[in-house]
Amino acid sequence: MICATPARDRFGKIKADSAGRNRAFSKVLYLLSPSSKQKAHSSKNERVSYVYSSNVLPFAPALGECPKEYSRSFVNSLVSWHDTKRQNNSRPLKYLCIDRVLSFHPEDFHRTPAHMGADEYAVEIAKELVSKVMGPIDNRLTLFVVHSDKEHLHVHFLVSVVDNHGKCFNPRRDYDVWEKACIELEYQHCLRQVENRTIDLTEAPRKRIDRKGTKTAIHQCSARKDGKSEFSHLQDMIEQSVNAANGDFLAFLEQLSARQIKLLPAFSGQKLRGTSFYYSGEQYRGSELGKSYGWKTLASRTGFDDVKHISVLRRLLASQQFEMKSHCSISAFEQKPRNQRPAPSSSRPLAGKKDRRKTLYKKFFVVKSGGATHYLWKSSSKLAFTEQNVAGRVKLTTDQGSNKIVVRAMLQRLQELGHRSAMVSGSSEFKRLTTELATEMGITLYDKATGRLLTTQKSGQNATKTFGSPPTIPDSPVL
Repeated sequence: MICATPARDRFGKIKADSAGRNRAFSKVLYLLSPSSKQKAHSSKNERVSYVYSSNVLPFAPALGECPKEYSRSFVNSLVSWHDTKRQNNSRPLKYLCIDRVLSFHPEDFHRTPAHMGADEYAVEIAKELVSKVMGPIDNRLTLFVVHSDKEHLHVHFLVSVVDNHGKCFNPRRDYDVWEKACIELEYQHCLRQVENRTIDLTEAPRKRIDRKGTKTAIHQCSARKDGKSEFSHLQDMIEQSVNAANGDFLAFLEQLSARQIKLLPAFSGQKLRGTSFYYSGEQYRGSELGKSYGWKTLASRTGFDDVKHISVLRRLLASQQFEMKSHCSISAFEQKPRNQRPAPSSSRPLAGKKDRRKTLYKKFFVVKSGGATHYLWKSSSKLAFTEQNVAGRVKLTTDQGSNKIVVRAMLQRLQELGHRSAMVSGSSEFKRLTTELATEMGITLYDKATGRLLTTQKSGQNATKTFGSPPTIPDSPVL
């Protein structure tokens, strides 16, 4: 069973303008016309074998009504129906009706109900199809015409876009909806199934998950090896955690932790007002990922209990804030770098258009105060990181060491100053992000506490062992 659009119209809908009304008239006239170029396949030599209509006068050829008269009457009734049902709505109507054809396999009607013939049975299936997609058939003005001039039986139908309550059916991108309804009816009525469909409903239907696509350039550029962005990968892992927890909120937190995802609750006084997710140096609001990941929906999906679990979230927030807001720094290894450049005096970059594409200048502006250079967020004017000269060496410090944008900007500033090696200190997450980005940017990085080499320029991968003798790290006062 195939529900398709007419050969000359791949959209399957007739517009409500004057040209559309003329087309609707021609369509009805074509459907009801007894003439046909192909009559050999019909034993009765009939083209129009059955006609059914609702909320409009029926076609009565036995009373001498010709197809042309009925076509004009049907189009007038269709226009009057739309004008009457939409009289309280000032928004103009774009489409008049749906125009589709339902084709059956020649072997579909070898077994039909005893009380009806193949033509009536085909119309009943077509009515069920329209009801599944557009709602009850009695609420719309319809016309079904069965043609038997080919090997296979097929039903043409026109259905008004506006229902009896004045609501419009939106036919945009409705191909999948018609296909799913066809598959359900094939199983229900034991009809011949169409091979190579683009949609498969053999498995149990799953609940739709509301997601959002990537928006920002940072999310779009963070592509993974499997072709998915970090944004999409995070959505998949949260969904896996929800399914694995099976309604247990504490198990959900454990599943997130196993996947290196941190849940960041946001409190307004004593009330929990939402959550965010921290993953791979990026922080995403639940609503940013989609409706299914907003706190209200997520709480019901994971079995959150306000009495049992609110204290768990408060302890979780306190521990994460301690780690994410810890003092982190990147110190230049060389005392006199090559081609050192002064700190910019304003948000205008020194090197023209080339520098404007850097995160350092796209996200931050500069304020000098007390011998230090402060880099502030353009969006909120809050401090991101500070540049100072300590004992003749450049030192960049921040309290946002878990923010990937901040870490990238700090390393870009270090490169601008001509440094190719540095020492890092701070939280484990800050060291992980710094190592990842420094490897990408070709900066040699050492752990200040242990002297271990964290990056290797040649292989571009993190070193997992301490080399024979740790490098001599120059002493420098701690701020």
